[in-house]
Amino acid sequence: FTVNYTDGSSTKFTQSLSDWWTPQNNTGESTALQFAYLNLSNGGRLNVPVYLYRYSFNIDTTKTVKSLTLPNNANVAVLSIALGAAQPGVSLSSEANTIGIYTDGTPFSTGGLDGAGDAYSANLLGSSLTLSGTTFNFLPANLPNVVKGINGPVISLPQGSYATLGFLGAGMYGNQPNQTFTVNYTDGSSTKFTQSLSDWWTPQNNTGESTALQFAYLNLSNGGRLNVPVYLYRYSFNIDTTKTVKSLTLPNNANVAALAVALVAP
Repeated sequence: FTVNYTDGSSTKFTQSLSDWWTPQNNTGESTALQFAYLNLSNGGRLNVPVYLYRYSFNIDTTKTVKSLTLPNNANVAVLSIALGAAQPGVSLSSEANTIGIYTDGTPFSTGGLDGAGDAYSANLLGSSLTLSGTTFNFLPANLPNVVKGINGPVISLPQGSYATLGFLGAGMYGNQPNQTFTVNYTDGSSTKFTQSLSDWWTPQNNTGESTALQFAYLNLSNGGRLNVPVYLYRYSFNIDTTKTVKSLTLPNNANVAALAVALVAP
């Protein structure tokens, strides 16, 4: 695949693509969507799984892109293309007040995510999660890695103009309805958002909420696991692109937890 720039130069990328029936987990390839069936020319369907894959290339940020040349191969198909600006990193290390993510097999006495000895599995979570082109980075396991809404913590943000603010989190000890999140700007103004959060055990499909990840189990304080599904949710707020963001204030609710925050440029 060749990315062409306006100055006449180009960058070539070599990428292996899996067949839509048989994922090979090639380097640089991830599953964007798994279909339960495919449609047939007679109007029926064939109940076999087929796949759509995602690929991403890091291009030269010092140049102006012009076009993308696909390989000369009729067996390569493209359904959609997106361009994205680099995302600023948002670290929660200064505000993290809870150890809610543990590696499997690790005993702990901190109370975990919910204070009752339960925690997310770091083995299932990984170090980051990319959703619809937005990357959320997690803090290391077995150290403070979650911000809970104790005394309405304020999370510092990289100053700049952004279109959306997203975060990954969940409620605890029941669903947490109508929670107020505040985005603060450098001019002293702010924008308030009201969002209901599902409990990490019981998704409610609230407006503005989607499942970021479903875990097959949770980790227990004795180093074991409980084989029940738990969830991490994604939330997104459209913020004022004419202003410079400064911070995010979480609701004053210890049963609200944030694991990662990301900003997206206009």
